Amino acid sequence: MTRDDPAMRGPDTTHAAAAGRSAPVGATVADDGVNFSVFARRAELIELLLFDAVDAAKPAEVIPLDPRQHRTYHYWHGFVP
Repeated sequence: MTRDDPAMRGPDTTHAAAAGRSAPVGATVADDGVNFSVFARRAELIELLLFDAVDAAKPAEVIPLDPRQHRTYHYWHGFVP
């Protein structure tokens, strides 16, 4: 699913992701935010979907990751304050 999928449309992005780190893989909580890292060898675009609740049907926010800033080899990463 992508941001263009009507079932996934939520509010516009209000946060921008900083570059973050490629390791460790997954979501890592820090004092000032969360670092996200995903292994995706063939991905051309990654969007980080943030939900307000576990059972929310639509994301509260969609943050596109720019490959020039958020990709290291096959790892996509971003830091959300």
